[in-house]
Amino acid sequence: MAPLKERAKKSIILELEERPGILRASSRLLCCLPLSLAVALSSSGASALDVLYSGLAFRGNATEVAANYPYTVEFFENERQPGSAQSLVDVAFLEAAKSVTPPNYSLLFEGTLNLEKREGLSLALAIDRESVVIEKIGDDYKIVIDIGGQILIFNYNKKASSIAASFPIAVQMVDVSSGREPDDERIRKRVRELYLGSEEGTPSLIADFREALTRQPVKERYKGRVGVSKVTVSSEAREFLPVRVRENMAGFERSLAQLFSKFLSKNQLLSVVPYSKDGAVGSTMTARFANGEVADFSLPAPDFLIELHLSEFKKILTEEGPSDSAWIFGAYAEVRGLGRFPPKTYMDIPFKQGLPVTVPSTQESIEGWAIFFEAIEELADGLTRELKNKPSKKWLKSHTNDKSAGKQIAKFSKKLEICR
Repeated sequence: MAPLKERAKKSIILELEERPGILRASSRLLCCLPLSLAVALSSSGASALDVLYSGLAFRGNATEVAANYPYTVEFFENERQPGSAQSLVDVAFLEAAKSVTPPNYSLLFEGTLNLEKREGLSLALAIDRESVVIEKIGDDYKIVIDIGGQILIFNYNKKASSIAASFPIAVQMVDVSSGREPDDERIRKRVRELYLGSEEGTPSLIADFREALTRQPVKERYKGRVGVSKVTVSSEAREFLPVRVRENMAGFERSLAQLFSKFLSKNQLLSVVPYSKDGAVGSTMTARFANGEVADFSLPAPDFLIELHLSEFKKILTEEGPSDSAWIFGAYAEVRGLGRFPPKTYMDIPFKQGLPVTVPSTQESIEGWAIFFEAIEELADGLTRELKNKPSKKWLKSHTNDKSAGKQIAKFSKKLEICR
């Protein structure tokens, strides 16, 4: 296995503060795109459902955007489509949307923003995460950059505007600068690659965006909703968190909720209600579009709730030799699946995920937090894949000691069928 500092992965770590339930789009950045909340009614030969593409937006009020997404805003504003005043990113995501064939709806790319006279569905990608963390390890510097957003389907109606569906996407890059602290130019380059990709095959948000549009079916109305409603971290687990994480526990809890939501949406083809720490019903989002129009949208209350409790981390030395040592890094979490009305517990299971790590004897220290978080990520991915009527006995045997786990998962997965 490669040294720990060279390990790279896709995940989400969010440590930026935001106001839950608020979304605003920067009109300065969106003015180049045709924006609308209108949707044409289906006609002869058309898809049963038409959705108008409305471009990119930011989550957060106008004063928070520059502070929360500094590298993203700079990239969006400074890089223009050759020979055009349009933002390179806006054009790239527009072309990405045009290149896909959604599973059960058609994307439209022309229309007008007239909230007083028109109603229907519109799709926007709301950027809600930019995190850049630099850590010194020996003589090297590890750079972890996270970019994420929500694909939002707006259901506009003059009397009751709401979010019809939400599909979270996110990417992460781990880079290492040898012998010198990375400068802003290096970080700008990596942020650009995370949005648009690179020749080296860097994970990119535009690739995740394209894949999600191809994969995720959309409905105007859902019989049921699901969302992560609560995240807690035990005092024992907190001891393993870096100081920078412990100083912002609300941000870390939000990152865990978003991580689980991402895999739940992807692996189960579900719309997932965005996480709100206080779990308040009736939260709203505000969208500001290029022509200055502002629309308020209500967030749907989840009918089925998921609670996450991060209970413990363990680091176990399994073998030590002259050239390297072998370790198991383990993450332990309890996951509950609940019904809201009537209140009922369908699933309450302790899980564990271990990752083998080989550390060269020349490596003076073990930067364990990155591996622990990767274990959390793999557990979230694996569990959400197994939310089905007949979960894998092999997977359950290696990830929980609860003998009734299979029956509990089957019971909760049956409820999730209502949310599709």
